[in-house]
Amino acid sequence: MPDGTRVYPFLNPADSTNDLPPELSPGASVALGEVRPGHASKIHMHPFVTMIVWVMSGRLSLRLKDKQSRTPYTLRLRAGEGALALPGTFLQLLNGSRTSCRVLYIASPAYVFLKVKRKILYDDAIVVDAGWDELARLRWRAATASTLAALRAARVRALRRLRTLKRKRLLSPPSRSRGRRARSGS
Repeated sequence: MPDGTRVYPFLNPADSTNDLPPELSPGASVALGEVRPGHASKIHMHPFVTMIVWVMSGRLSLRLKDKQSRTPYTLRLRAGEGALALPGTFLQLLNGSRTSCRVLYIASPAYVFLKVKRKILYDDAIVVDAGWDELARLRWRAATASTLAALRAARVRALRRLRTLKRKRLLSPPSRSRGRRARSGS
């Protein structure tokens, strides 16, 4: 995420930061995440992706507002526990502890992330520059039907471009000698 939450994608063929073939696993992707002590991510939403957040170590509070709930609610998770966020769910990761929290993100379909020459061209997450109270005043509308149609078309174009760039080997994956680089994103 642009707010400093670290994400390390390791099984995501729809991510331009690796050299996995796009046809490997279009139905799902997996990434490791780290939420620093005392850190809160920005509120964000995935319009097309179902996301499982699984806590591997540490503790994490997950603030959510899904289509079925009238108000946001908080799930407090510890190692070995997880939560599911359906498409369109607003979520925020909060680590109120003194230790880092490591999480596993499992997304379906595969999380699309297209970055070319240090510029992010597409990201499946919509980061909201508003707080929970402001979102409530907006009646939880981060996107209209026409906006969602435009986002879906942008996602399809990003996937098409990603496949072309990978097929032609025009992307620069992270250096193997330095290990896996983290990217911002969730």
